[in-house]
Amino acid sequence: MVSLRCLLCLLFFVPLVANAADAILPVSEPVAPRTDPLLDAAPKVILAESPWRSDITFGLPTALRVQRRIGESNAWFEAGAGIYAVIPTVFVGVRADANVFAGHTNSLCVRPGIDVYYGFPISYRSSGWHSGDHGENTKSIGVIALDFDMLWRRRFSERIHGQFGIKLGCGAGFADGYWAPIPIVGLIAGFSY
Repeated sequence: MVSLRCLLCLLFFVPLVANAADAILPVSEPVAPRTDPLLDAAPKVILAESPWRSDITFGLPTALRVQRRIGESNAWFEAGAGIYAVIPTVFVGVRADANVFAGHTNSLCVRPGIDVYYGFPISYRSSGWHSGDHGENTKSIGVIALDFDMLWRRRFSERIHGQFGIKLGCGAGFADGYWAPIPIVGLIAGFSY
């Protein structure tokens, strides 16, 4: 009888234990690599640049600036007009882009640049500030400035990006054979389109 019980046990319990073992530890089969569409997707262009930007700077100088990308490079031509303290100015320059952090909708970038400013001649009389030559000794002012923009950029759509940041730098101002250091500082707000 013992042998019949052992035989029944082998016939009945061994397949149950074997099936349980297969359920717990399945036989290894070739497994396809796991793909995650968020992590494994091909890199997408981050904050794709449009060829035009415009912004306004509040500070020294307070100015409206328009920028245009130079070809497919990270260099931008810029031109603008505004006022430095009480002196009306126009400027042109070149600026480069360098991302410190870039995400799909936000980025932090540093944009160093060089600008040449022209300050229109002004004079002061008892009736107030005047531009142009009114018989007083008025001189125009030229400034060569090195500065950088530190910007937080936010993507609103594929082509429209907002930007907010600071501008810091220093220039050398020239007038009538003399020069003086000129601070460049301001808050920037604008758009790429």
